[in-house]
Amino acid sequence: MNKFLLLITFSIFCFSTSIAQIAVKSFRILPTDQTARITNPVIDQNGEKCALIKVVTTETGFGWEGGMLGITKVEPKLGEFWVYIPHGAKKITIKHAQLGILRDYIYTEAIYEATVYEMVITTDEVTTIVKKREIKSVWLMINSNPSGADLYIDDVFVGQTPFQKKLKKQKYNFRLSKVKYQSTAGIVDLTDIEDKKLMEVNLKSDFGKINITSEPENGASVFLDDINISKITPCIINEIKSGTHRITLRKEWYEPITKEFTILAEEEKSFNIDLIQSFGELKITTNPKADIFIDNEMKGSGEYNCRLSPGIYSVKAQKAKHHDDTQSIEISVGDVKDIKLNLTPQYGILDIASTPWDANISIEDKNYGKTPITIKNLLVGTYTVKFTKEGYVPLTKTINIKENETEVINVELSSGKKITINSTPQGAKLYIDNEYIGTTPQTLSLSLESHSFKLKKDKYKDYQSTKTITNSNNGLIIEMEAIVLTFTDQRDGQTYKIVTIGKQVWMAENLNYKTKDSWCYENKNANCDKYGRLYNYDAAMKSCPSGWHLPSDDEWCTLTTYIDPTVNCNATGYSGADAGYKMKSTSNWHSNGNGSNAYGFSALPGGYRSSSGNFNYIEKNAYFWSSAEDGTNAWYRHLYYSYDRVGRSHYSRGHGFSVRCVKD
Repeated sequence: MNKFLLLITFSIFCFSTSIAQIAVKSFRILPTDQTARITNPVIDQNGEKCALIKVVTTETGFGWEGGMLGITKVEPKLGEFWVYIPHGAKKITIKHAQLGILRDYIYTEAIYEATVYEMVITTDEVTTIVKKREIKSVWLMINSNPSGADLYIDDVFVGQTPFQKKLKKQKYNFRLSKVKYQSTAGIVDLTDIEDKKLMEVNLKSDFGKINITSEPENGASVFLDDINISKITPCIINEIKSGTHRITLRKEWYEPITKEFTILAEEEKSFNIDLIQSFGELKITTNPKADIFIDNEMKGSGEYNCRLSPGIYSVKAQKAKHHDDTQSIEISVGDVKDIKLNLTPQYGILDIASTPWDANISIEDKNYGKTPITIKNLLVGTYTVKFTKEGYVPLTKTINIKENETEVINVELSSGKKITINSTPQGAKLYIDNEYIGTTPQTLSLSLESHSFKLKKDKYKDYQSTKTITNSNNGLIIEMEAIVLTFTDQRDGQTYKIVTIGKQVWMAENLNYKTKDSWCYENKNANCDKYGRLYNYDAAMKSCPSGWHLPSDDEWCTLTTYIDPTVNCNATGYSGADAGYKMKSTSNWHSNGNGSNAYGFSALPGGYRSSSGNFNYIEKNAYFWSSAEDGTNAWYRHLYYSYDRVGRSHYSRGHGFSVRCVKD
């Protein structure tokens, strides 16, 4: 049954009767009345001064009940009763044998210690007419800031704010409560409300905030009431419920420290907490630079700074070819120690002689002079000693130097042939008989016998071969083969080899994408498969796939001068020394006109188609369009089977030439 809306239906006829009734006319604080505090106080069972309600009435014979806290004392007075109650009481029940009962009246003011209140009650005789009637109601809307507060009406929980409900027109006691906020209570009077009533209630916070810093260092973990709140100093903790709490700070190398504090609602406090050190400091340096160990655990090299908890530690410096230096140290709280570890080198001696003498000596690529020579203070270990002398074959020996011992080497050098070894392109790493010599070109003497040669260079295949050196050898030039990758044209699915030359990426085959104004040589598909299509200039400009383009005159210049720096990019006609030879493929050229294909460009002699439709020079000439115009003509590059050079010229844009695309 709804506690707020009670509908009683009787029969259609009406009757009247007389009953007596107890009602509270008013309830208020008497702020200047000192009866409960000074003139006539009463102490409750907790030893605190009671609140006093002066109940104004003309009747006698009342009984009083005070809920869970009870009634401490009642004194009848002239025209009123003095009812003493403990502070914090919420309600009172008033009983009378003839007038009936006023049950669980909720105080409309908070009950404080030693405070006087006035309650005026009425006991008029009321004539009640009972008849069938409609219950009058209105909408009650209650909102709070912040929202989500628990709402009680007449001590019954009805929901959380924001709240709306239709209620009978009368007075209600309400109470709002929310964690970390002070409860708010009062009376809402709906008696004279026409349609709806809106209440906006601002809840007063019941929390404060604290600012925490730590000395001598920040970065301490913060625990609030023994719970890790995932904050480190400096930090701010908001919305701490009023009351007494504990802060604990924990940080490596410091003692945990706890501080208890009390905070009030809306209060802000700051704490700067001094951390108590529980470590000593140690700085270690080594001479020479060496690995540093503490209790056999490697910590650093050359120099190391650290904190240590109190105790005894073993500190060691260790370096190859040196004697260790070890110390035992004691660390106490607050210590600042600086220790130096000095390592003693392990030396041996090397005597070197050669026949003939005056041979250059290098040990691990460091020059030590000429034979004969004695090298003192050489650190122990295994070394490679290299002997070189003009007109003699370089010689390498491996030695092992031991501490306080003398190693002796006496070698005889063999005469050899001085030759120059180069590669195309230059700059390859050269190995002879598995020994690294340097990057090409290299000039050196080799013995008259077979040697293994190895070349390595990025974007080129490794070269390896065995060659016999004779007196007729003056030099050796090795052509390296470029590594060729592939690209698939998404327009027709054809795959092309591609090659990186310098900083450019080129197709290593002639384009074979079918488009308007392009032809196979002599209109035979087999020639397209082998040599690619021939395009007039306008078709060539639009022929390359996405991400690629027809090379400009400058881009052709960059390619040819990279291959042969003697090429004149501004000349018309043939120029340079051997760019054409290095660009041509190793097969398919007329009359032994094949090239070396040194850079993987693989130029093929696809011939050309004249603007009138005639085909000429397949297997003899290669013509490649550039994007550069020259009036009604356009510039192109030209390779000829009997020339090693590269040609540059311009021709009618209606001719059909091959296309090589370069990557954007």
